[in-house]
Amino acid sequence: MRIIVLATSKNICSLLKEIAKENGAIKYDCVEEVKDLNYYLDIRNYDHIVLNSKEIDVDNELLENLVDLTVLSQNMQILYIKAKSEGKLNNLERAKLLNKGIIFSTDEDDYTKDYIETLFYSSISVSKNERVLREGKLLVDINNMAVFYDDRAITLEGKAFEVFAFLFKRKNEIITKEELLNSIWQEPELVTPNVIDVCIHIIRQKIDKPLNISTIETIKRRGFRFVLKE
Repeated sequence: MRIIVLATSKNICSLLKEIAKENGAIKYDCVEEVKDLNYYLDIRNYDHIVLNSKEIDVDNELLENLVDLTVLSQNMQILYIKAKSEGKLNNLERAKLLNKGIIFSTDEDDYTKDYIETLFYSSISVSKNERVLREGKLLVDINNMAVFYDDRAITLEGKAFEVFAFLFKRKNEIITKEELLNSIWQEPELVTPNVIDVCIHIIRQKIDKPLNISTIETIKRRGFRFVLKE
């Protein structure tokens, strides 16, 4: 899950920093200027955008551009914190923005905190309670980056471990390379999608082949799925 925040106050970013410490599956960027927001939107893919217009001017052109982005990325959501001094959206604007389900408008500071914490705690991929994963004879200890099969320790390190754990947590779901890159790499624009193929190859060499099991399925032109076959 990747979030970008346009705001000058440090409250939201401090909250994200605390949450990200608990689970590396959340990546975030905080910017104070619209030009920096546009820069990051050009090079990275985000699941959530937080706009605090109580501090920074959010004009109609920016909103229209973000509307266009959500058309390309159906999973993107925007939290729009509207200043009390701004005029209310007219019915046509509200229909255009809110009925698309892409912009939340609020004056309440607490709503922002609740919104972000809800994303964190409700997401199966970043649940605080899923630090030890079990499936059949396979066990993954996320805190200690350890893999065991039938009490046998398996060496799997670095990004290959993170990819494996991410797919394990989302077992039976098809996960795209794009989602893996954005969830695991801090700067996904600096690596190519081929790094995912390399990680999958390492997983199969370190786990599947020596144990004579299958853990990761390749779904052609769609992504990968964790399905344990013993």
